Amino acid sequence: MFTDRDGKDPDGSRIPVNVIISDRVFSPEGTGQRELTQAEKWILKSPFFRSAEVEYINSNMRDFPAAITESGDLQQPFEVSGWIFLLVLDKSFPRKTEKRDMPAKVYLVSPGIPEFKELYGLDAGSIPYVREDDSGMHYLYIEQAEKELDRYVNNRSSRCMSETMQVYTAKWTQGMQKKIEAEKKQQKGRKAKTWNLFGRGGSEKGRETVWTSVSGTSAEYSDGRLSRSRAANPRCRKVVLSDRAFIQIFNESQSRLETETGGLLLGHYDKGVWYVIEASDPGIDAVFQKAYHEGDDVYQNHVCDVISRTYKHPLVFLGMWHRHPGSLDSFSGTDDITNRKYAVSAGNGCISAIINYDPDFRVTFYYVELDGPRGVKYTQVDVEVGDGKIGNKEIMKLADVGDVLNRME
Repeated sequence: MFTDRDGKDPDGSRIPVNVIISDRVFSPEGTGQRELTQAEKWILKSPFFRSAEVEYINSNMRDFPAAITESGDLQQPFEVSGWIFLLVLDKSFPRKTEKRDMPAKVYLVSPGIPEFKELYGLDAGSIPYVREDDSGMHYLYIEQAEKELDRYVNNRSSRCMSETMQVYTAKWTQGMQKKIEAEKKQQKGRKAKTWNLFGRGGSEKGRETVWTSVSGTSAEYSDGRLSRSRAANPRCRKVVLSDRAFIQIFNESQSRLETETGGLLLGHYDKGVWYVIEASDPGIDAVFQKAYHEGDDVYQNHVCDVISRTYKHPLVFLGMWHRHPGSLDSFSGTDDITNRKYAVSAGNGCISAIINYDPDFRVTFYYVELDGPRGVKYTQVDVEVGDGKIGNKEIMKLADVGDVLNRME
């Protein structure tokens, strides 16, 4: 429950609220204390306004996870009519930024400016109400929203800014989609191009492209598939899935056809070939949503250790796999962060697989390596399936009693 400025409800009676002191929260009943969550720490900077924002976001923008950045900004992706945007509430919220700028912005994510240009022939200058910030990222400039902010902070509007920005974004999206549809009708009868989001398919030139997320990370894609006569990345020429690993991924994907799911990959790599022997499920306490999933880290760490020790030559961590909605076979900004983390912990880069149903089961594998302080490089590689494709059968052998005892010495 959220209170008004003086902590009273409309009829003047006191509302029992938690008492926050420093970085701990104390319940009014004296039941104890606990560490504040990141969201609670963010709210603490301006409890009246920020609690309302978090309440609205939790109730109406639940398809994607929110994040509090190191600088103190709140970032919340959301979807409108199939397009993805990112709401950013600045660390100064509800006050304007240090540059007297709006503390609430909505950034273009998918489609972004590169996709608008390739898919619809529209550059930033021809898209209404789009501006570029100091970092080069494009956001929606909504003049009316500034007036709404003034009304909001002066207590003349009960609608929080997250709702305001979502409403105006929906209106902008509706107008843009109508504009694009009208343009398509004008071009009817002309020779059609083969369009595919993020440059996948159609034109081969679309493969080597750099995408930058609002969080500041960049992702570079290249095609290293030997089957396409491209130059292979020597650190990962291809991926081979054992029969067991393939059926583990397929079974879990089939069981979650309406949501995302995923898991970790275990095996060995040798001379540029990555052999996936086992694939984990996401775990007991995993979160499954239409456009997002979160694995149960405690479960996955435990079960992967157990599985690894089952083999004569303990398996090593290779990377991750996860399901994506529709035909989207490139990574989100959140995926970039996760892949970068895994590439660091693996020590030799990692592999990352995307599962699609369009309409049949399809798997796309990438080799992931670091690119500067915040970037990540993806090289798409060929994938083969079957125990018969694994030449070194030694890595498939299970441990015996002697192997286990030797490890304990």
